[in-house]
Amino acid sequence: MSQPAEGDEFSHHCFHCDQKSTQHYLYSEKEQVEFEGDTVEIIDSFYLCLLCGQVNKIEDI
Repeated sequence: MSQPAEGDEFSHHCFHCDQKSTQHYLYSEKEQVEFEGDTVEIIDSFYLCLLCGQVNKIEDI
């Protein structure tokens, strides 16, 4: 799966206003962690909810 570009918009559930809304992609942070002897990359993506103005973090493994 390719990473979105800054400004791309998606329909996600907002954890703040508890509604499915259009969210504006801001940026992602990548981190590698050890899990049961394997290295796993975790990507945290941050989106701005256009309904309530809060930032949501969505984790992808």
